[in-house]
Amino acid sequence: MKSSLIRIAYIITVIIAVIIFYLFDLQHYFQVDYLVQFLNYIQENGLLSAFLLSLILILFSVLNLPTFYFSILFGYLFGFIPGLTISLISRTLGVILAYYNIHFLFFNVFTRKYGEQKQIKKINQLIKEKGFSAIIILRSLYIFPTSFLNAAFSISKIKPAPYFLGSAIGLLPTSIINVSMGYFIQQNQNLSDNPLLLILSIVLALCLIIFSILYMRKLK
Repeated sequence: MKSSLIRIAYIITVIIAVIIFYLFDLQHYFQVDYLVQFLNYIQENGLLSAFLLSLILILFSVLNLPTFYFSILFGYLFGFIPGLTISLISRTLGVILAYYNIHFLFFNVFTRKYGEQKQIKKINQLIKEKGFSAIIILRSLYIFPTSFLNAAFSISKIKPAPYFLGSAIGLLPTSIINVSMGYFIQQNQNLSDNPLLLILSIVLALCLIIFSILYMRKLK
């Protein structure tokens, strides 16, 4: 009974959060063109700003709100290396909290409703066959939305420790691409200032897109 009440409270919270987020167009306040107005304050209070934005990203991950632009934002506001560090830690913590949220509150519900879906079965089969490497591959490629993977992995038989580590490694390529995008937007006066990073980001993006297409065919 207690877990049912917690699930109901969580669902209501998510619904309210999503309605407020889109009804009041709150995504606007987390985009570069808005936050650049407060750039001086953010740079003067870097640690506090990074901490608060990280908390928001983690909260968004748990509530299944969009988080794509946060990595771009971190690259723009804090530079490449600090932005990448903040992005990777925040995204990994979001994945961890989402896992425990789904695993402990909705495991039986998700298993009954989605456990027999073709794609869920294939993901579970991949985990059974390849284990740790499957987590890295699926997290790296542009195949499934993050919220879908959070649900799929949370009702799989993967152990938490390899799942969290595999997710952190798998999130690295897209974090590099997104953070570097924000970094280059901020350094738009001359992209050739850091040609190696530019080349790495482009090559990574092309490789992920190609492998995503190939892997999608395999999962059909």
